[in-house]
Amino acid sequence: MKFLVFNLIVAVALIYLFSDKEGGINAIGEKTFDVVDSIKSKTESIASSTIKEQAPAPKVPPPLIPQANIVLESAKPVSVPVLPIPKIQPFELDPIISGRRDEIMETSSKPTPGPEDNAFMTRQERRQALMKLAEDMEYFSAEAISQ
Repeated sequence: MKFLVFNLIVAVALIYLFSDKEGGINAIGEKTFDVVDSIKSKTESIASSTIKEQAPAPKVPPPLIPQANIVLESAKPVSVPVLPIPKIQPFELDPIISGRRDEIMETSSKPTPGPEDNAFMTRQERRQALMKLAEDMEYFSAEAISQ
């Protein structure tokens, strides 16, 4: 909506800029109506003359397409072999990685920290934790790709 209002303001500013200083916007509006009326009268005269000149086209029935007598053999059912679904072996992780995953996901029975335990990590602790996490993810992706 703001875009339309902006465009309208720009259009009005351009009209004011290029209009005659004597007539202003009213003179441009009158010139516009005169041009539109002349175009309308010309198109109406052209349209009426072309409608009178054109005769209705005769209706031609569509050509008949000969149908071929094709006899299809009876379709026999096709048997589709049922493939066995392979059993997927469970993915076993390195114990270091699984321990780290448990630590990150907090699957242990530790109580959740409350508002009084709101202690932030230091910059070094956060960097070490992120480096361990990145290393674990690299190991995990390498394991997943190699199998």
